[in-house]
Amino acid sequence: MSGAIANKVETGAVAVAAAALGCAVAFAVLMVLQPDVGLAFRSLVAAGAGAAASIGAWRLLSAIGAQGRVYNFAAFDPPLLDAQPAEEPLELTEAHQSPLILDDVLDAVGPDARVVRLFDPSAMPSPAELKARVDRYLGQGASWAKSPDASQALVDALTELRRSLR
Repeated sequence: MSGAIANKVETGAVAVAAAALGCAVAFAVLMVLQPDVGLAFRSLVAAGAGAAASIGAWRLLSAIGAQGRVYNFAAFDPPLLDAQPAEEPLELTEAHQSPLILDDVLDAVGPDARVVRLFDPSAMPSPAELKARVDRYLGQGASWAKSPDASQALVDALTELRRSLR
């Protein structure tokens, strides 16, 4: 039975390889033929070349595979699992019995560190302040459209960013 399955798998692999080669040859022939030739003629020639390549590859690979290979599979008997629990409960070794200590790394960081300032909730603007900033920005109009290179808007944004980081 195992030899029959192996032969089916091998036959399937030969079929896929032959079909892939046939499709590649058909595509190559379709691309190589000049576009001034009719599409129907190009398609027929490409299909014929692809079929010929596929059949040739099928016969070649089948001849190579039919050399009398025998696949011997080792007998495998799955082990039976006991439904009863182990007699001794599993215990942690000394290496795993120490408690897990979680240190807050942010306590060790200095007050001038950027990580603390970026994620510090007290330094975040309130929703009202954000709305006021957006309204102020929209009320000014598109200041970047007035200058052709928008360098003043970039300088203003960088100044605001520096001020907010201090």
